[in-house]
Amino acid sequence: MDNTKKPIFLMCPPDHFIYPDTYRKINSHMNRMRAVNQERACDQWQALAAALFRNGAEIKLLSPVYGLPDMVFTRNGALSIPSVDGEKQVILAAFKYEERRLERAHFFAWFQRHGYSIRYLPEHIVFEGNGEAIMFRNMLFTGYGSTRMTFQTVPFIAALLYGQKMGYIEVVPLRLVSEDFYHLDTCFMPILRSENHPDLIVYYPDAFDRYTISRINAIPDTIPIAVSKYDAYVFGCNFVVCNDAVIMPNGTVKLADTLRAHGVSVMEIEMSEFIECGGGGPFCLTLAI
Repeated sequence: MDNTKKPIFLMCPPDHFIYPDTYRKINSHMNRMRAVNQERACDQWQALAAALFRNGAEIKLLSPVYGLPDMVFTRNGALSIPSVDGEKQVILAAFKYEERRLERAHFFAWFQRHGYSIRYLPEHIVFEGNGEAIMFRNMLFTGYGSTRMTFQTVPFIAALLYGQKMGYIEVVPLRLVSEDFYHLDTCFMPILRSENHPDLIVYYPDAFDRYTISRINAIPDTIPIAVSKYDAYVFGCNFVVCNDAVIMPNGTVKLADTLRAHGVSVMEIEMSEFIECGGGGPFCLTLAI
């Protein structure tokens, strides 16, 4: 795994992780029949933050806002892109659902206050940040086609990167075909490792069409790991890579052991409140900046 840069994550405490009655079920994993256990959610969030800190990460905090429960899923707020001449840059999200659109102003304010150059995509398209676009080596994998981002967004991302002198980054679109896997980070995750170990690509085949599966399996110098339906639905793919560790939800039947068999250090933590109530796991709760 890449240890050349200290990981920095933007997280939002779950102080207001409470869904009002007027809040729609905006993904199929949200359990609207069960209220969030606030104490348990705070404990799980703290456990994730502690695991990141123990593995050498720095954590920045975004202040929670009452009435915006999904702000805890900071990955969706923006995409950090490589610096040009030392300039910190992000592409700001454009949310699909009205329930999340007010989050945009709070992410904007945080990045502006901390000296980031903020890039935009046209607001008539949907782009939900790092949850839909995942950087790996010199490739940016983008998930489109199920319920959120459409293919229309992909050329805009490519044009923005090219305009920011990042034409060396290949934008690789991956087509999602299941509404249960609405963001790429719910069903696909690369693991960049040291030179002595091959990189890994973890993915859930049923979330993609056949052509996309063939593209995933053909990524050079990687070992593809196809996860089971059970492990996908407990958000096994939604893990965080932090230095030499993978921090993932507990409860997978096979995936955690498979990663360990490949020499990966795995930490399993309880994430049930966020998965069952909001439809997001460790990766969703941590925006790499």
